[in-house]
Amino acid sequence: MVKTSQVAKRKVKKTVTKAWYESYAGGKADYYQRYMDKEWGVPIFGRGRSRDNKLFEMLTLEGAQAGLSWDTILRKRQAYREAFDNFDIAKVAAYSPKKVNALLKSPGEGSAVIVKNRAKIASTLHNAKLCQAAAEEHGSFCKFLWSFVGGRPKVNRWKNAKSIPVVTPEAQLMSRELKKRGFGFVGPTICYALMQSVGMVNDHPVTTPQWRRVNDLVKRQIQVLGISGEALLEVALPIHAREILKQLNGSCFDRLLRGPVTVEGEINEGEALTYVKVDMGVLSGLAEEMVDVLMDFGAIQDSPPGFNKQRCLSVAKSDGTHFCGGGFGGEEQIHHVMLLPDGRILAKYHSSSDYMERSGSYSGSWHWQIAEGSFRPDPAEPGVLEVQWTGWAELVHRSTEAFGPGSITGKWEAKLIDEERKRGPSVLVPTSMGRLSVPELCQKWAKEGEGGLACARTKSVRLKKSEIMPNLSEEALKACGMEPAHLPFWCPDSASTTAKSHLLE
Repeated sequence: MVKTSQVAKRKVKKTVTKAWYESYAGGKADYYQRYMDKEWGVPIFGRGRSRDNKLFEMLTLEGAQAGLSWDTILRKRQAYREAFDNFDIAKVAAYSPKKVNALLKSPGEGSAVIVKNRAKIASTLHNAKLCQAAAEEHGSFCKFLWSFVGGRPKVNRWKNAKSIPVVTPEAQLMSRELKKRGFGFVGPTICYALMQSVGMVNDHPVTTPQWRRVNDLVKRQIQVLGISGEALLEVALPIHAREILKQLNGSCFDRLLRGPVTVEGEINEGEALTYVKVDMGVLSGLAEEMVDVLMDFGAIQDSPPGFNKQRCLSVAKSDGTHFCGGGFGGEEQIHHVMLLPDGRILAKYHSSSDYMERSGSYSGSWHWQIAEGSFRPDPAEPGVLEVQWTGWAELVHRSTEAFGPGSITGKWEAKLIDEERKRGPSVLVPTSMGRLSVPELCQKWAKEGEGGLACARTKSVRLKKSEIMPNLSEEALKACGMEPAHLPFWCPDSASTTAKSHLLE
């Protein structure tokens, strides 16, 4: 008797499941039911290219459905994946316009080919570029899309398929924003279908096992709070602590705490975490008055364009001597060093020397150096860093006649770093045996003054400007074995190859 009852229950459950799918979207095929059982409504969120690519796939497929049935698109899903390189955003964004014609002329029929609609195919290529732009602006395309539901799935409790809406205010807002950015095939109805498919909302009827399964997945999340108790983030478990810090744009100095204990490694369960941001980890342990001095000095500031939004330690100064007598000329040295909370150190240096004799003969030399590396604080000595340089390059220009910045024709050359033989960029940053004292650096570079003889005046000033390195590009950095992504520091806000100044603030 019990056995018969169990069988009956299973039959009822199966019947309810089929009735839900059929009444809502008309899907009867096995592949359709597998999609509704295993994928539809399951949240796709987090960081990483794979999640962004998956969301791009669903955005494309939902747009392709316009005027057609979802069953038709599902049958063509594999053809879409083959046509668009598994929806790799970077690859699709790099397609040439010729790709549209190639896909329109591709052989095959039925489920073996995509929907041959020029507007829809062209829109996919254009949308990929816009996905990249949104990811650059928000950290990931996934984070951008999920912002329309507050970063957390909305769990609905519909009693049956007839109760499920076709569009919601959130979908209308998403549609307006996507259209404003230039996305194609993103009407409110398509946007809500996207929200349903990627789990931004759980629209399975509350009586179905699918609703319970998705709801359980949503519950397997952990909340990250700020030190004042404000909610910063919700993430799905399991997740590594490093991944949470990445999503928060945190640095290697920041901490995740559960109570008084630092949480590291993979997190599988537990209560809410508290995020403690050590905004300037390189200064931890320094006296408050020293931090005040650095703040007044303007050394603690926002990082320059091109880097993650974070506070950094950035100091620059100029020392110059100008003289006259049998002729006139001068010497000048400009230093700039930046320490980022993620453990990177970047430094640049420019020296110039020129002299014009009364007879009219002229000689001058100009020298630029750049260096990059990593550092870590010495726990035994607050404010002291252990520096390891990983890249170093220079550009030298000499002339026997006055010249303009555009006439610099030299190329950057890599310089050898040899710690044992003390070959390193010490002229850029005053390190001793690979160690840098932040307080001494700032105190030394903070000194200003003028003096010297009447024929040889000296001047030392703190700078709010930093030299743009001439003739420098991503290709030049690669050729010197240095990181191309650091170009915004060497040449802030400029693609110019001329040597000119740029405001740090």
